[in-house]
Amino acid sequence: MRQIGVWGTLASAVLLSACWGGGGGSGSDEEPAQALVANAQGLWEGELDWQGDGKGPVDVAGLIFGGDVILMTGPPENPRIYFGTFESPPEGGAFTAGLTAYAGSDRVEEVIGGATLTAAYQPAETLTGGIEFEPEGSDVAHPGELDLAYSPSYHRPDTTLVGLADSWRTPEGLVTNPVFLKIEQDGQVTGDDANSCTYSGKISVPEEQVNIYRVESLRRTDCADSPNFDFASGYAFPGFGPHGAEGLVILAYNEASMLGIGLVRE
Repeated sequence: MRQIGVWGTLASAVLLSACWGGGGGSGSDEEPAQALVANAQGLWEGELDWQGDGKGPVDVAGLIFGGDVILMTGPPENPRIYFGTFESPPEGGAFTAGLTAYAGSDRVEEVIGGATLTAAYQPAETLTGGIEFEPEGSDVAHPGELDLAYSPSYHRPDTTLVGLADSWRTPEGLVTNPVFLKIEQDGQVTGDDANSCTYSGKISVPEEQVNIYRVESLRRTDCADSPNFDFASGYAFPGFGPHGAEGLVILAYNEASMLGIGLVRE
């Protein structure tokens, strides 16, 4: 499997441009503790090959944490986000997860179908398996093969909010509706965008030894021409933006949709 760079080109104009990691400092060079990578937890990257479409594999970045499963896939012209939870607890190096598929525009991803992921994994090494995607309104499943490698950037012994406290924005020149967010040292998030939307929420550290963050009660309100987005939870995780810039990806979801934002430091 070739090594790729992924931090989430979403229909919401997040770039599929580089790799996990960075974003507030590098992880430890030591082997991660087994408890951190049990049950397939981690950041993962690799490829998804849809069978029979003749287009070849697309890039994938994934997060598995606390029973949640997130996959972000290309290609850039047709990106998707898959989010779901374990249908059965990972045992014996295997699990099954039911996923909802999202795609859309203006950073808000709407439901476009469902999927089932059946995977086998070696903790902190590889995750492989099959995924079947069924579009909304269709009873025909589209199969694909997943081949992912564990990203060691998942393990970081000193994760705090201090490293995130800064002013962030979507990369210049890459989106028509830029977003500007400020993250405080206590995790409070405020901001706005070029479409008069107001952002608010909170970010916290779920575990001090993993390089991800929990997003709580994220709201996008007062929008002039874009959909509002209310009371969402999700995750934030570091990456690299264009030209190696330090980046941050925020994914938040509610019952109907998902919000995705790719940011770099101002």
